[in-house]
Amino acid sequence: LAREGFTSSDSPFEGFYGLQHLTGEFAPRLPVLADGPSVVEMSHQKPIPAETQALGLLELVPRLRAWSPVDEIESIELHVSHHVAEHIADPPKFDPRTRETADHSLPYMLAVALVDGVITLASYRPERFLDPTLRPLMNKMTIVPTQTYSDLRANGMYGVTRPAPARLIARRTNGDVFDQEVIYFKGHMRDPMTRADIDAKLNLICAGVVTDADRDRLRAAWWDIADAPDITDLIALLTRPETAA
Repeated sequence: LAREGFTSSDSPFEGFYGLQHLTGEFAPRLPVLADGPSVVEMSHQKPIPAETQALGLLELVPRLRAWSPVDEIESIELHVSHHVAEHIADPPKFDPRTRETADHSLPYMLAVALVDGVITLASYRPERFLDPTLRPLMNKMTIVPTQTYSDLRANGMYGVTRPAPARLIARRTNGDVFDQEVIYFKGHMRDPMTRADIDAKLNLICAGVVTDADRDRLRAAWWDIADAPDITDLIALLTRPETAA
């Protein structure tokens, strides 16, 4: 922006309507709270392309699919915090008409994962989220806002360091019940992704975008980042070959 001539206050912190005008004078310190998390702890990784609050429930999908064929599931209760119910499970999320709604729809993400066995970027193409055959499964889901989970989420750490508690109760037509709870999703600082998890994600996002050779070159270079003499060499590997040429 500065290169294009965009200008701003010459005193953005102490000046008129600067930061301290809004917050009052303060002495910067890290961590911001003496007993608070570090910045790296306030980040997370996603093993799959899905909204953060849905990740824990989506981890239950392989177990649920192993427990029952999808067409024999009679109902699914999803016990979640009030925030999750309002954010990714409100009424429009039961009939997503756009990608932006689909990728923030707990019923859709859970349904497509149960049917397809996986969530990829292709799960958010119009032909998939508009598929009417997914609606009956989504309509079997009931969202149950749970105060206990809301309290747990509100009292646990800050930002994405919060737990994402949820419980999935599925019932089969024969009366069998599947009942499991999750607190932290894979990729959270309390359940970090392993090297194998990260490699699997790289394989997923590179498929059809870069060659296997370029992917492997990226993988080797970035895992050895501590020994890289210049970070710009690693950044350059992220450009498309034709751009680099």
